[in-house]
Amino acid sequence: MEINNTCLNCQKVHNENCDLDQQLICRNDPKVTRKFVGFHLPLRIVIFSMLIFVGKITGSWWFLVAYGVGFFLNFGLVETRYLCRHCPFYAQEGKFLNCPALYGTPKWWKYDPTPLTKVDKIL
Repeated sequence: MEINNTCLNCQKVHNENCDLDQQLICRNDPKVTRKFVGFHLPLRIVIFSMLIFVGKITGSWWFLVAYGVGFFLNFGLVETRYLCRHCPFYAQEGKFLNCPALYGTPKWWKYDPTPLTKVDKIL
C-alpha cells in the first residue's frame, strides 16, 4: 500500500492549490485553535463546576470522579488510539501531539497512516 505524504509535506510548506485545503486542517492555524478552545474550554468549565456543585450539595463526589476518569480515558487513550494516530499531526516528531484539539497529549501508539477502519470510525 502506497502512503500519500502530501499532508506531511503541507505542514512544512503550505500549498494554496491543495485539494484538501478546506476539508483537512493539516497545520496549526491560530484561528481554528481559538475557535476550538473558545467553544470547548467554557463547556468543560461549566460541566466541572456543575459536578462540583452537585458534589457539595449531595456529599457524593463519584459524579466528578467518574467524569474525570471518563474524560481521561476518552481523550487520553481511546481517541488517540482510534483517531489521532491516523492524523498527519501524529506523524510529527516528538512524544506529544502538537495539534489544535489535543495539544500536549502523549503519543501512546505508533503512527498509522492507513485510512480509518470501520472499528475506528465507530469508536
